[in-house]
Amino acid sequence: MAALVLFDDPKLTRLEARIATHRANTITEILETGKLLAMAHEVLAEKGKNGKFAAWAEERCGIARSSAARYMKAFAIFGTQRKIRGNVSLGAVEYLSGDVPAEATEIAVERVQKGETIFLPQAREIVKCVSANGDETTTSVNAPGLGHSEDAEEEDAEEEEYEEEELEEDEDDILEEEEEETIEEKVSAHNKEIESFCRHLLKEAKLRPEVCWLDDKGRWDGFMRKFKQSLDTLRSGKCVVCPACKGEGCKECQKRGYLPKLNAEGISG
Repeated sequence: MAALVLFDDPKLTRLEARIATHRANTITEILETGKLLAMAHEVLAEKGKNGKFAAWAEERCGIARSSAARYMKAFAIFGTQRKIRGNVSLGAVEYLSGDVPAEATEIAVERVQKGETIFLPQAREIVKCVSANGDETTTSVNAPGLGHSEDAEEEDAEEEEYEEEELEEDEDDILEEEEEETIEEKVSAHNKEIESFCRHLLKEAKLRPEVCWLDDKGRWDGFMRKFKQSLDTLRSGKCVVCPACKGEGCKECQKRGYLPKLNAEGISG
C-alpha cells in the first residue's frame, strides 16, 4: 500500500482518535451482545427449550447462528477483562472468538492482563505459534450448544470468504503500488486538503460563543476580518504544476514537481 506522507498531520491524528473510540465502542457492543445472548440461552434452557436458542436468536434478534456463537464466545473470553477495550483491537477480538486453539486465547488474555496491546497480527502470530507446537484443539471457552455440525460448515464458509476478501485487498494494494500517482493528482489532492481545512475552520468559527462583549467595539467583526485574511493566507498555498519542469522536479519547485500558484506566476515555461 502506498505510504502516507504526513503521519503526523493534525487532521489524521484527530481522525485516528475518533476511529479508535468507535472501534472501542464496537468491542463493548460485541461483548454486551454476547452477555445478553448468554443470558437468553440460560432462560430458554430453564424453560426446557435449550435446542431452540439458535432459532430464537435468528428469528427474534436477526443474529445468525454462527454470529451468536462468536458473540457469546467473545464475552466468555474477554467479558471480565477490564483492560480489554484499550488493549485488544476489534480484529483481534473477532479472530480469537473464532475456531482457534484454547492455549492461544489463554496466552492472549494473559498478555492483556499484563497490559500488552494485542492487534490482529499479534493474535494471528499467537495462534500460529501454538498451532506449530501441535495444539490442534479449539478454544475451551465455547458458546452454548448451537448444533456443532452446521456451525462448523457456516464458520468454514465465512472463513473462506474472509480469506478471499483479504486476498482481494492484497491484490488491490499491489495495484495501488504499481499505479504511481500523477503530478496532476498530487496537485489536486494538495489543493483539496487546503480547501477542506479552510472550510472546516470557517464552519467552526461561525459557531461563535454567545457571550457578552464580543460585539462591543466591533470585536467579533474585527476577528472575522482577520480570520478570513488568515484563511486567504492558507489558500495561497494552493499549487499548480511547475511551469519550469512540467512536473519533473527542479530547483524552482524544490524537486516536488508543483509549487504555489503565486510562486509560479513569475516562472516562464
